[in-house]
Amino acid sequence: MKRLGIILLAAIFWASVRLPGTTTTNPVSEPTTTTIPTVKFSVATYNINYGNVNLKEVVKTIRKSDADLVCLQETNRKSEKRLRRAFRRKYRYKYFRSGQAAGGFGILSKSSIKKIRYLPRKHGYFGTLLFRTKLGSKEVQVADIHLHPTVPRQGEKGFDLLKLFWRTESIRAREIKHIHDNLDKTLPTILIGDFNSPPYMNVPIFLAKRGFVDSFASVTPGANTHTTWRWRYRNVEWKFRLDYIFHNAYIKTLASKIIKSDASDHYLVTSTLTWNPNPTTNPTSGPASKPSVIRH
Repeated sequence: MKRLGIILLAAIFWASVRLPGTTTTNPVSEPTTTTIPTVKFSVATYNINYGNVNLKEVVKTIRKSDADLVCLQETNRKSEKRLRRAFRRKYRYKYFRSGQAAGGFGILSKSSIKKIRYLPRKHGYFGTLLFRTKLGSKEVQVADIHLHPTVPRQGEKGFDLLKLFWRTESIRAREIKHIHDNLDKTLPTILIGDFNSPPYMNVPIFLAKRGFVDSFASVTPGANTHTTWRWRYRNVEWKFRLDYIFHNAYIKTLASKIIKSDASDHYLVTSTLTWNPNPTTNPTSGPASKPSVIRH
């Protein structure tokens, strides 16, 4: 009996000792899984039309986007003055470069803008604004782009219009190559602006072949049925998707939308982005849309 008592006392003792894998009177709580929040940042592009059709509505449209970075095309001194005043608090950092007629550029940013470099025009009407800023706490290389437009001459129609389009499309192809040649290929990069090139034409194809993702198309089924520009010519309203946000594989698109307004002949395009956890592959989502031309 004495031996049995000793064994029982020993068992009670060992049961009270906190050993790995044992349950005590104060059980260890289940390990918690820490979810790292997705870092999100947003960018927008907007050709506001140098005719300053409705600057009040331009301001409202930019506010609707609530983007961290807004790249503008066709700015001038009048629109610059209005935008600086309207966004003196929302966008701490601003940069404008005036140009003849439709050649102006503007940047509205919540983060500092640095290494601004104007790449002079080489093939088309306009140059390109290159700069760097921080988005999602990382440095990003951005190109604010306005490629050569297709502008019909008085009375031009039919086959002549077609020839003009292909001629200007070849100019845009040379322009985008020149811009690409001037990029730092090691950085997260966003190419944004008015490309004046419909989907499945030279410019989008060139960028896709070099690993750039069409942000809007990557998350929008039937993306090419949407339009970002419209213009009435010879009693026909022409509509195309000409405004883009492209990014390389360091970045992934979460959402993208077009904000329509009558303030310009172009609509604002905005995308919510994040960092791609696997930048060795392109973050596309499904097949692209078939090419389309929309006329009404």
